Amino acid sequence: MAEQKKISDRLLDEGDNFILLFPTETAEVSGHKVTTGRGFFFKVLSWDRFILEYDHLSALDAGSGADYDYLGETGVGSGNDVLRIKDDVWWFYHFGFSMSADPIRVYRRMAGRLALGGFEYHEADEPDPTAGDDYGYVLGAEIDDTYDPPAYTETVCWYTGKTDKPLWEWGFYNEHPTKQLTGKLILVGRQYKVIPITKPDIQRDIIAGRIPRTIISVGGLRVTRADAFIPDDWKNFNEHTVTFTELTGVEVI
Repeated sequence: MAEQKKISDRLLDEGDNFILLFPTETAEVSGHKVTTGRGFFFKVLSWDRFILEYDHLSALDAGSGADYDYLGETGVGSGNDVLRIKDDVWWFYHFGFSMSADPIRVYRRMAGRLALGGFEYHEADEPDPTAGDDYGYVLGAEIDDTYDPPAYTETVCWYTGKTDKPLWEWGFYNEHPTKQLTGKLILVGRQYKVIPITKPDIQRDIIAGRIPRTIISVGGLRVTRADAFIPDDWKNFNEHTVTFTELTGVEVI
């Protein structure tokens, strides 16, 4: 088994620059479909450890699942969202996640199908945790280090201006053939205080990699409409439309 790239390989330090990238539109360039993104530019001022052992999950019967909902303070879908950022537009949580019970699958999605307006998945076949769909999940048994989960579980939270609406929702499925199980979802990473990077010439140097940077793509490679989750303080302030060619230097031919 190949060694897993860890979330610790993705975490940032003081002074690091990062682009929060929202894949948005698919445009045709030179006869090819190319995804562009809305990039928002930040520098980390300071960080602290972020760790949450969420133990409010309900027991799952063998071969059963729990539908998507937010992680509430008193239970899944109950009380305030434990991942909410209440009032600081320049604060981030950046973490990976693991599951304590090997046979439990974790499904994660952005809460874009709620009545938030302006955000939706273009992906029709979103996995259904209640049905135990065989894609789009992380299995507890796949994770070899609970407190340094794989980089592919990377998740980021920020202040959206909608403290009564969740940003992320989570679903679960117990694939054990006979046993009822209760797992614990473990979130491990860092929290950052950041400042925006607003000068266009510095943004261009960051995009091109002339200034070191990390790219965090929200929702992975999914094409999304994210306007409902972007704070007004970010818009037209530290934003730049980004293309694959700009980020990689590889021309579409």
